[in-house]
Amino acid sequence: MWQHRHEYDLQVGHRHTREDGFSRIIVTKVLKLVVGLTFGVGVTDANTPFRLIKIADMKPIIDLIPNDFFLSNVAMSAIAVKQKKATRWSPITFRPRQGGVNSINLKRIFKIGLKSLKDLRRINKSIR
Repeated sequence: MWQHRHEYDLQVGHRHTREDGFSRIIVTKVLKLVVGLTFGVGVTDANTPFRLIKIADMKPIIDLIPNDFFLSNVAMSAIAVKQKKATRWSPITFRPRQGGVNSINLKRIFKIGLKSLKDLRRINKSIR
């Protein structure tokens, strides 16, 4: 990513090979669908933790995201793609959890998803 930093406004490491569980794969696919339907854009991986973005491009994007928004990474990707920022998606591999407790709770994820959908729609409306 660093080698291409001058060529792209945003670079995202998308989880091409995932070894972190079926439920997380499903959540990622649903999130991708929600972003596509809400913003009318395709994102390869909306909530990946690996990004490289120019500060000049990030500041206006961050300003569009509510302070209490839970999935700011998702909003950042969706807004950048919607605004046609030069974006590069690089495949990365996610390994199985090495320690700690799996935090995925489908009931909690569903509640977060409903609130996030409402917030994403509001963000998309503000962009238009």
